Amino acid sequence: SGARTGHVRIPASKSQAHRLLICAALGEEKTEVVCDGISADIAATAKCLSALGAKIEEMETGFLVSPIKKVPEGRCDLYCGESGSTLRFLLPIVGALGAQAVFHREGRLPQRPLAPLDSVLKEHGMTLREDGDLLYCSGQLIGGNYTIAGNVSSQYISGLLMALPLLIRDSLLMVSGPLESAAYVAMTEDALQLSKLTIPQMGAMWAIPGQQRCHLPKRTVVEGDWSNTAFFLCMGALSKEGVTVEGLNLQSSQGDRGVLDVLRRFGAEVTDQGVRPPQEHGESPARARRTSRRERRRPCHHGRSRAARRERRNAERPSPRDVCRHGGLRRDGRDHGRQRRLRGKVLPPLLGGLWQLERRRFMSSTYGENLHLTIFGQSHSPAIGVTVEGIPAGEKVDLDELH
Repeated sequence: SGARTGHVRIPASKSQAHRLLICAALGEEKTEVVCDGISADIAATAKCLSALGAKIEEMETGFLVSPIKKVPEGRCDLYCGESGSTLRFLLPIVGALGAQAVFHREGRLPQRPLAPLDSVLKEHGMTLREDGDLLYCSGQLIGGNYTIAGNVSSQYISGLLMALPLLIRDSLLMVSGPLESAAYVAMTEDALQLSKLTIPQMGAMWAIPGQQRCHLPKRTVVEGDWSNTAFFLCMGALSKEGVTVEGLNLQSSQGDRGVLDVLRRFGAEVTDQGVRPPQEHGESPARARRTSRRERRRPCHHGRSRAARRERRNAERPSPRDVCRHGGLRRDGRDHGRQRRLRGKVLPPLLGGLWQLERRRFMSSTYGENLHLTIFGQSHSPAIGVTVEGIPAGEKVDLDELH
């Protein structure tokens, strides 16, 4: 029990590992893909790429990938398990290679939709046929104008971005409607840029020249996963000594990297050590620790009288009736009264300033004089909550009323 401290090396990002493995298999030279931790989905992608003609050796540090020189003749059986990423990424690539393939799907994957990607592929030369858990694919994709909805799955767009550079003719990929999960598309762009491919973007479309091959660095490191990192950095934000997380790319396009800004707004000290370009190493450590009240306080200028310093503080501090917005929070004018309201519930008087919550698109926190209120939430699940520090011992708390 108590605050946590120490060092942890975070597992590799599964999302980036998919992309880098595919780029390595579509290259011209042998590539070592350093991947700290191999999940079932990553193993499925590696197995499918091997069935398409790549030679992939699993090593202690990750994979050694020899690229696809020629697609095997006859039927290629691609066992993608339950990995939707493997299926959606490789489906356009199978068409770009002109392979005759059968995807073997397990679990709930056969029930997951492929529209509108399947229609787009059929319009450009592929033949698709489903038979239970099997998906039969044949035909050769041709270059041209590709249009796909952006509000269904970013994996459809990523798969096309990786496949279209292989075609003989140039292509234009257009996204209609709002783009969901744009951070994942940005990760694909990063992998292609690292592979030295030319895919200029113009608004909601990409002009993609054909006859391109990937050229990844001979040793490419899969960056750490920021979704897992967030938990450890939050531990460090509650600890005086802090927690150091290694294996990260501090310039990553992963959306969960935003935890750094959130923790800084909470008042935590987040630092990096030895930041290096991600193209060369792909990893840097990040450290988070709790800052003391003295560190969070604005530094005092010596030489000024106590009255002048008090006047300066009062001028900077909003009055109780002022509304200060910060990360979805507001200071309520009734803060110094005997009652406070939290989402319509009446709470007993608490010590010091209390920040009343206001529903926003995101959640954050700030610090009171005697009470420390922190909100937390987790993406992709209904888990939300709040922690309150500084309540005197013996103070009765009515959990039902709080809820």
